[in-house]
Amino acid sequence: MKRTYIANDKNRDTLLIQIKLQQQPTRKLLVGMLLFAGIHIVSMAQDSIRYTKPAWRFGIAAGVNNNFHRGTTQQLQQGLIAPTAFHNGIGFGQFLAPVIEYAPSDKWWGVMLQAGLDSRRGKFDQVKAPCNCPADLETDLSYITVEPSLRINPFKSRFYIYGGPRLAYNLTNGFTYQVGQNPDFPNQELQSPHN
Repeated sequence: MKRTYIANDKNRDTLLIQIKLQQQPTRKLLVGMLLFAGIHIVSMAQDSIRYTKPAWRFGIAAGVNNNFHRGTTQQLQQGLIAPTAFHNGIGFGQFLAPVIEYAPSDKWWGVMLQAGLDSRRGKFDQVKAPCNCPADLETDLSYITVEPSLRINPFKSRFYIYGGPRLAYNLTNGFTYQVGQNPDFPNQELQSPHN
């Protein structure tokens, strides 16, 4: 790099701008060469090492169940029949399960096992009882599920299909049924809720 000393201030600004412009292409060229050399070294390193996918995989399946209750629900349990039937309901519950998977990379098949908690909560639309009282029904259903599956990988790629039975054990099957106060008779006694 050539150094130049200038006594005149007008020319100094012009000369400094020219020196800076001359340095930028050199810097860009040097950075470009280093990047190119680094890419070449990385690609050579990846060719020399073979990586095989592990046969055993562990993970977690989690989600939200959006539950739609349809049909006619009137007999709530043995000996308890609501005077008015409930028809539509909606609810949200959680799904959480650990997953174990065995899938050898050189095979077209594998197996999966998933076991966890499955919640099916819901709240039915409010109905009017014959006494002109509002009636509410909420459900709290939850299951422990076990899902063994066969995993089929037809193209030995990331695409696979799995299927199998779903076994569920009922953990809770509670409900809350409430009959409110008749708006025509505000001083009446309320019935106790049934659980």
